[in-house]
Amino acid sequence: SGYGHSYAPRTYQPPAVPVTAGGELSTAYRGEGSGQWMTRSSWQTDATYANFICGPYSESHAHRDQCSFVIHRGSWLAYDGNVASHSGIEQDEFMHNLVRLMHDGSTVTQVEGAPRCNMRALADTEHYSYGVAQATPIYNGKPQVAKVEREFLFIKPATFVVFDRVEVSPGTSRIWTLNLPGEPTLEGERIGYANGSNRLDVLRLAPVGLSSTWVAGSRVETVHSVGTQSLFLHVLGTNGSVGAATRADASGQTGALITLADGRSATVRFSNTGTGATLELRAPN
Repeated sequence: SGYGHSYAPRTYQPPAVPVTAGGELSTAYRGEGSGQWMTRSSWQTDATYANFICGPYSESHAHRDQCSFVIHRGSWLAYDGNVASHSGIEQDEFMHNLVRLMHDGSTVTQVEGAPRCNMRALADTEHYSYGVAQATPIYNGKPQVAKVEREFLFIKPATFVVFDRVEVSPGTSRIWTLNLPGEPTLEGERIGYANGSNRLDVLRLAPVGLSSTWVAGSRVETVHSVGTQSLFLHVLGTNGSVGAATRADASGQTGALITLADGRSATVRFSNTGTGATLELRAPN
């Protein structure tokens, strides 16, 4: 106004979108350009929703969050630490739900401009959604990193199985990180978080004997520093969806037998060295 100029306001009209019944829309979507993969159990308001990231890290303000996930059911149960940040642009690995690597006291960071994370496979069916993410390229050949892979399985309507396959150089620790909106209960291999009637229960089946800690009032960290390989296997239930979960390995595979609260059982096994998994889902009858 100090220069005597005036500008007419602009009006932007959104494109016309036809009305569509929710049942006609897919409950899963992959954004190839951004690497975002979204899946939900239904279009009802009480649905379980998850987002899993594997794509490029090519922008200066992008986050180092490849292979991370979030889960929502009624409220945020596992979320991104940026939700509680001042700016929303905190890039550090510890803000995201992934396996963070530490060497000589410093984080081994993902590299802007490196080859993109490779979403090796995706599937979405009536009974499950599944993704395999290979984040090794995003570390751009750093000598501390030999392999970083995550397999993400959503057993609909409410249960998740997350398997991490990580290989590093000697002296590099692997930290399984879970950001939560509030303080959890930590009991041995179990993590529990409740927000009113909404609840997340996490059971670590591999490796056993590790301690989890609540760090900075924002996240759970589970450190594995033995040897140079980690095979993390976690079962995550929402709102009491998991009755029990036990190890169910096979030759060359790490697995879980999960009893679901709806009476079904699921046997899931992941390859220890390759990629891929098997799922056997049985109804009560």
